[in-house]
Amino acid sequence: LWVHECESVFADRFISEEDHTWFRTVLDTELRSNFNTSFSQLCSNRGEGLSDVFVFGDYVDSSAYPRKYQEVTSLPALKTCMNEFIEEYNAQSQQPMHLVMFRQAIRYVSSISRILRQPKGNALLIGVGGSGRQSLTRLAAFMADYDTFQIEITKKYGQQEWRDDVKKVLMMVGLENKPVVFLYVHIICIYMHVSPLGPDDGWP
Repeated sequence: LWVHECESVFADRFISEEDHTWFRTVLDTELRSNFNTSFSQLCSNRGEGLSDVFVFGDYVDSSAYPRKYQEVTSLPALKTCMNEFIEEYNAQSQQPMHLVMFRQAIRYVSSISRILRQPKGNALLIGVGGSGRQSLTRLAAFMADYDTFQIEITKKYGQQEWRDDVKKVLMMVGLENKPVVFLYVHIICIYMHVSPLGPDDGWP
């Protein structure tokens, strides 16, 4: 769990393999000094498909209350769990998602899920267009039993529409006490020349 949380807090922000290699070395040093084990020893007990990846989540048994944040050690079991959520989502949504849950996608969903389940959880997801950031976020929100509110850009969308959408989200969260994921893409800030807080916050 300690290794997983360290990787989630620090390593998920790295952008090069060199940084990840350095971080694994640091983790191994700390494990040997403070836990009388090593990174390779921890990996030797991993299940199929997850020999070098640590995955924790509270979505495996979504019926439990409170949910248990626990380790998942089998990639096939994790893939089955994700596919069941996708099927359930598609059965309820007017915009079904056709996702192929390979290992990296599963890990991304788990990371997003971990963030969303934290108080005031928020994330900046960086990647090329069409890489699945929005779809994986919707899936993670569904797994957490959260509503998703997403802005739809039109030619007439401007600062007033932005403020109205923010009001809607605040009403859902504050007045109706609903857990909500506010999902929007960076083009909104560029398109309107505003920050999420307002037009005069120093954004381009």
